[in-house]
Amino acid sequence: MFPAPPSTFNVKETSGPVTYHYGKTVAYVTKSGKVIAEDEVKTRIRVGLPVSVHYVLDGENRVISRIVIDDTTVKGGGKTETTVKTTTSTGTITEYVPGTTFIVKETDGPVTYRYGKTVAYVTKSGKVITKDEVKSLIKVGIPVRVHYLLDGENRVISRVVIDDTTDKGDGTTETTVRTTTSTGTITEYVPGTTFIVKETDGPVTYRYGKTVAYVTRSGKVIAKDEVKSHIKVGLPVSVHYVTDGENRVISRVVIDD
Repeated sequence: MFPAPPSTFNVKETSGPVTYHYGKTVAYVTKSGKVIAEDEVKTRIRVGLPVSVHYVLDGENRVISRIVIDDTTVKGGGKTETTVKTTTSTGTITEYVPGTTFIVKETDGPVTYRYGKTVAYVTKSGKVITKDEVKSLIKVGIPVRVHYLLDGENRVISRVVIDDTTDKGDGTTETTVRTTTSTGTITEYVPGTTFIVKETDGPVTYRYGKTVAYVTRSGKVIAKDEVKSHIKVGLPVSVHYVTDGENRVISRVVIDD
């Protein structure tokens, strides 16, 4: 993210034109997750471009936190062509120097990868691996799945996925799924679709899991018909979630009783 220009951003939406205000920082990304560099913004963000705007409410103002655009180019005749493709390969790390060397032995032999500007390290269950954990978990000999982009003939890493299983010593493994909790105030809410919470570090967008439990702090389960009246914008909540890649997937929402 980088500082946004001190002006407004007008978008024609279904209900009519809407004026947005810039936050202190605005992230520009494509639908595939590619971060748009500051020098690219000048050429890619323009009048007439379809966008998805992530924002928080500040009084009556909509303050932008993220702008998402298609990563497609128009070919003519109404057709589009995706210009950013992510590919996945699997293998075992044979050489590894953080930020410099990443070589994986794959089916067809050793493959050398280059580091992108940012590389996400996650487990198969979706837990994001912190910088401190990377030092001990990413090493020669471990099996990995590498998500990468092609830059000419170079494979540029965007994401590295590792197992989150532990050997129990009896020929079996155990998968550890970690649930994290965050607190804040709901700023946007559409049941089953949108759940955005203003937290200490700013707005956070959550995704819905297959099932979401709504409970009070005393442990009372909130029935489906009560959720409609209890869960609303402005409500302080504790959100229990698991990570799926970079997404926070809700498992439980806790409110005051």
